[in-house]
Amino acid sequence: GPNSALRLTGAQAFKNPSYLQNYVDVNTPFFSQEGNRDLDQEKVRGVELAYQAWTPAGLNFQWSLYYNRFMDVIDMGLREEDGKYLLKTCNGYDWDQYGVDLDLSYRPSRRLLVRANYGYSWHEHLDKRATFGPVPRHQVNFEARLTLDSGFWADIRLHWQDRAAYSLGIYDPFNWYGPATVDAYTTCDFSAGFTPSHRDWSISMGIQNLFHDVHSEGFMTEEVPTTFTVRLSLHR
Repeated sequence: GPNSALRLTGAQAFKNPSYLQNYVDVNTPFFSQEGNRDLDQEKVRGVELAYQAWTPAGLNFQWSLYYNRFMDVIDMGLREEDGKYLLKTCNGYDWDQYGVDLDLSYRPSRRLLVRANYGYSWHEHLDKRATFGPVPRHQVNFEARLTLDSGFWADIRLHWQDRAAYSLGIYDPFNWYGPATVDAYTTCDFSAGFTPSHRDWSISMGIQNLFHDVHSEGFMTEEVPTTFTVRLSLHR
């Protein structure tokens, strides 16, 4: 219809191995890393079906379904050989990813915008030997933005994602690396600013992790702090 759109897209891409993955060898008395000259390109093929509808009242709704097939994913394999640990880059596995995104936005006036988004992602290795990640299965985002005629604006954003589990390396007979997890967490960011009508200058401030949620956003990373920034800009 005149206020809706349906879209179907497909994509294909590849990535060549890096110089480090192909050629760099490291040898020590107890450990060695071996480059792999025979690595194949990583490849991905995907398809997405999306629908969008909007109304004169300022309501916009969109959903999308997608499927990606990753092939010859490059990973590090660990094994023991002659009493020595050998780490070698290899084309480890293929994996499938399915997902859905739902997006809703509403603008009741030109001053206020409200948005909400939900994302679901499911993935599985075809050889069942590893769990790629960290990719959370569920994510929720919310944003509200206020813009006044006086030049003042404010924006608040909420983000939640559930627990993500994965492993590092598919050939891990000693189970040194996994499974690893990133616990569920929630963050809130706030920003505000002012730009006068003559636009000669502007000032803005931002607070990340407003409520000081104690969490890590990745495996082997430090806890995310709360940060406060102020910016003053002069325009000519």
